[in-house]
Amino acid sequence: MCFSIRRSGESRCGPMVEVYIPEKGIAGRLDLARRQADEDDLPDDLLLLRELEDHESRAISHLERSNRELAEALEADDDPDFREAIAENVQVLRQKRERVAKALVDFRGQLSSLGAMGA
Repeated sequence: MCFSIRRSGESRCGPMVEVYIPEKGIAGRLDLARRQADEDDLPDDLLLLRELEDHESRAISHLERSNRELAEALEADDDPDFREAIAENVQVLRQKRERVAKALVDFRGQLSSLGAMGA
């Protein structure tokens, strides 16, 4: 399978990546949103915390798979854009793992508080 990723640098909304996979008829644009100052604030609701953990865990799995696929493509043909994408994904993976860890700590803390209230 042949595909390409073209980085377009900074747009007025932030960094953007275009992806084309001709064999599959897939073309798309990924605009990376800028982080909000309060993005690390976790919800107080247990259900929302659990949903956040599920969402971030799925995103981690997808990024890990993407990095494996990019690494395989690099074995066939060295591409600096693929190398850069892998490096960026590694940073995002670290951030997402930290966020999941924080969500789990908050989740467990809230469960402990609920247990103490019922005792």
